[in-house]
Amino acid sequence: MHGMAADTSATGQARRLTTVVAADICGYSRLAEIDDEAAVRTVHIVRAAFEAAVARRRGRVFHSSGDGFLAEFPSATDGVLAALDFVADMKARDTLSPTSTGAKVRVGVHSGDVMEQPNGDLLGHGVNIAARLQQEAEPNGVLASQATVSLVNDRDRPQMTLRSPLKLRNIIEPIAAFDLDRRSKKSVRSKRLKALLAPSTRTAVILTAAMAIALIILAFEARFKVSPFSAENPSANISASAKRALQNAAGASDGYIDEQYINRILTDLASSDLDDAAVISAFIESNDIDRAIQLLELSLRDELRSGPDRVERLHQIGALSMERDPSRSIAAFEEIVRSDAKDFDALVRLGRAHAQIDSLTKARHFYDLAMGITPIDPRAVLDLKTDIALIDLHAHQTTKAKDALLKLLPEAISLGLESSAARIRTYLALANYTEGRLDAARSLLVSAIASQRSESSTSELARSLNILGQIETSRGAPARALAIFEEQLSLEERNQSATGAVDALYFIGDALLRLGEPDRADPKFKEGLRIATGKGIAEGKFLHRIGLARSARLKGDAVRACDLVHQAQGELPAESIIGPQTMRTIAEFECPTLVVFAE
Repeated sequence: MHGMAADTSATGQARRLTTVVAADICGYSRLAEIDDEAAVRTVHIVRAAFEAAVARRRGRVFHSSGDGFLAEFPSATDGVLAALDFVADMKARDTLSPTSTGAKVRVGVHSGDVMEQPNGDLLGHGVNIAARLQQEAEPNGVLASQATVSLVNDRDRPQMTLRSPLKLRNIIEPIAAFDLDRRSKKSVRSKRLKALLAPSTRTAVILTAAMAIALIILAFEARFKVSPFSAENPSANISASAKRALQNAAGASDGYIDEQYINRILTDLASSDLDDAAVISAFIESNDIDRAIQLLELSLRDELRSGPDRVERLHQIGALSMERDPSRSIAAFEEIVRSDAKDFDALVRLGRAHAQIDSLTKARHFYDLAMGITPIDPRAVLDLKTDIALIDLHAHQTTKAKDALLKLLPEAISLGLESSAARIRTYLALANYTEGRLDAARSLLVSAIASQRSESSTSELARSLNILGQIETSRGAPARALAIFEEQLSLEERNQSATGAVDALYFIGDALLRLGEPDRADPKFKEGLRIATGKGIAEGKFLHRIGLARSARLKGDAVRACDLVHQAQGELPAESIIGPQTMRTIAEFECPTLVVFAE
């Protein structure tokens, strides 16, 4: 690794050069003394975040013990970036309730010799130095040795502050080390851009093209300037930064907006004649999706914006709104379909948007229309058939859905579509879980999650975590389930997925009720109900009212519990099909004049 071949020590163990990242939780012993159960949950959350950061950068966790974790990377650059990703995630959680751990972490990074053990563990000087650097790091800080930073690519080198050579415990030679910080001139410029594009100045930005150009030069040094458009290779017209920005905005290239569709949006923006196209990209990079959508919608008011140009703007609005505001997405795609009933992408995404708000009859209608059109891309057909199987799962037609998915999986593998295969495995896991086949479901999820982590497919990973959490709940492990659902919620918030957040909040509340903590569960149900109401997610409103009813019953308030159950039943559209487990939950309330659901 790092260009060096493996060697063999006198004991016969393989020696090699690698980059080791060591992390632990600051003050864990004190946290455990205050509340040992909360401390255990913190460990689960931090470990999951560490594993996710390591997987995204092609690393391997080789040891974890209590509140400490060790990983290795074949590249010093990947090791440093993973450490910074992990710390950034922990910092972000401090401002994101309820995913805040209430704890900080320390991380050390070193590149050096290690010896691999038969069980995959690593020992040696390289591991020892990384662990000692971790002990010297600042809370929520990364401390890396000079041996590591000298191997990091110039392009990815973070801001570094030299420490005086450190005398580390049990290490003879002093070690030169650097405190690392992701902040750079770019991030400072981004903050200046965000300040300039605050609500008070938004109108000026929208109305003045000259101001838009000035802002882009200031913030991105013309990185979004469009080179002459190439029809033969449209992706060549898209800057790497813009592509990264829109992929982040979509949540994941493998989720509801696939990579091909993302590239279409990017190509449109890169070749657009919109005066504020670069500003839209800037908003997206700063994760201000609402304003990006607002600017696109303002562009539709231009009397000259019609025909294909208007359709492309509507596609962009619909794509960016898909998970955060399905109703807005539906409006955009419906306008497209009214003008062109053969637009395959619009029909499929219109179906998905309706599925997001549990309007299954309409979702199936648009899927059926899309199936009547033959797209060029075989992946598009495969993913559409997977969507249809998911509708069957929602309608509790488990056997039908499972048979379809079992036929689609080998097709996805033969086409080399690993992300599609992982998605199919996730839905097969859901089918097996519904049938009570927990081991089979878990096995499928392990495979799907490994693929989704390696490809940073956060949208589908969140769905897989949700099912895994439900399995842990069924196995009587609500504390483990809680940690999994909290990781899911973190991903949903990062993806700005309203429907995903509604689901995660419900299951977090459910886990807390199972742990006997209704006072902690109530805020989760209320937040989920607020989001579901605002976004028109019928099933979400139903579930969160049922959650509040369960909490009220646990507190001994039977009258309020029944009132909430009646409200919940009033939320459901006529086409909704209530699952057996939910039906049993409702029956347990023994409320008068309840509606009787048929299976």
